[in-house]
Amino acid sequence: MEFWAEMDRAELVPTYGSEDSGCDSEKQSGIPPGPSVAQILPRQILDLSDEVLMLILELLDPTSLLNAGSTCRTLYRVCLSDSLWTRHCRFFFRLSLCDETFPPKDAFRLLYIWHKVYSTLPYNRQLQDLLFKTCPPPKYWTQWLVLEEMVPLPPVQLPDYEIEELWGIGKECVLESHRVSDDQSTEQLYKYTWKELHNIAVLQHEHLGNVMKYVLRKQFVNSIRTVENYFSMCKSLLAWILGRSWGRLKQKKVYLDTLEGVYRELKLEMQGSLIVHEHFWQVAKVQMTRVCKLEETAVNYVNWRIIDSVPYYRLYMASGNPSYLEQIKRFLWRKRMINNWILQEENHWMRQLLSDDLIQLLEFDAKICEDMLHGDSLSAHLSRTIWLYLHSGEQHYMEAVKEIVLECAKARLNFYMSMVL
Repeated sequence: MEFWAEMDRAELVPTYGSEDSGCDSEKQSGIPPGPSVAQILPRQILDLSDEVLMLILELLDPTSLLNAGSTCRTLYRVCLSDSLWTRHCRFFFRLSLCDETFPPKDAFRLLYIWHKVYSTLPYNRQLQDLLFKTCPPPKYWTQWLVLEEMVPLPPVQLPDYEIEELWGIGKECVLESHRVSDDQSTEQLYKYTWKELHNIAVLQHEHLGNVMKYVLRKQFVNSIRTVENYFSMCKSLLAWILGRSWGRLKQKKVYLDTLEGVYRELKLEMQGSLIVHEHFWQVAKVQMTRVCKLEETAVNYVNWRIIDSVPYYRLYMASGNPSYLEQIKRFLWRKRMINNWILQEENHWMRQLLSDDLIQLLEFDAKICEDMLHGDSLSAHLSRTIWLYLHSGEQHYMEAVKEIVLECAKARLNFYMSMVL
């Protein structure tokens, strides 16, 4: 951005002589003065026509092209040109995208991401678990794997209709010699190695590029449209919440908690099918009702922020079981009991002696996260004891909290007395 700002301020000047000397020579020769070089050359690169910009951008690699498109609106519009990304698809993947309905830029992005991810398979533990956990792997990954000639996975068994749906391999190309006899299954399964599937797909579509285009069409129908619809629905949900007469903090928390619940409910369904608007709103209404019920249970925003890390909070969001609301009420009551105890007048001397980190743990609005429960420090020990009391309600844990606080205060008092003596 600094480059473009500098270009806006700078003006190109003639490379030969000065403008005044040029005018003097023209006057002496009797030739009428013409435009200066500074007037002929464009002052900014954005003054160039789209055709000239396209010739410049064709010299960039994909990464540089994306960086150029992120500088301003004009270059973003020009960098979206189909001809630029069609050229990159042809150069990097030998893929011709003539007369295709999906954008070449998105096609390049999907193919580039797939090849980058697949190249990390030997040392990508998460991807290994994803591909090796089930056989066959999830439908999304199965569809991409056929693009690779060498796949280090065992042979796969699939019905003929699924082979046709995934890769467009007609039933006439599925050989009976690969048929698997399984009395327990009502479907006709066919067993193939991944290399055999790759060769059949290339033979069916006559070229690997045509296989890529078939897979991309499927991905744009099942994946990209789903993601686009999901985010458009999120925007409509946000617009609806902003229209409520709620405070800004409540609006933000209702939106985030509702969206998290919706994503948790629809995550698996989104991977295989298109989420329709009515289904999204049906799930969103249920999740929003539960979020508002939790807010009503918490009474105020401070309590609401405290309970969102409690396991009962997510359990209620997932199931809607009202028994979890009772657990949340008891959780808040126990937290109040700890705070009231340390604020008693007779415990004033302990409050004066305890360190700030221990005092904060005893305050009502303190959130005890799981990462605070580990370690051998006094604060970790006290956090674990408070955590046990808040979630179990056992009175002996409350007594243990009092003992820890009393011992810490006495130890600090003895230390100060020894310093005085």
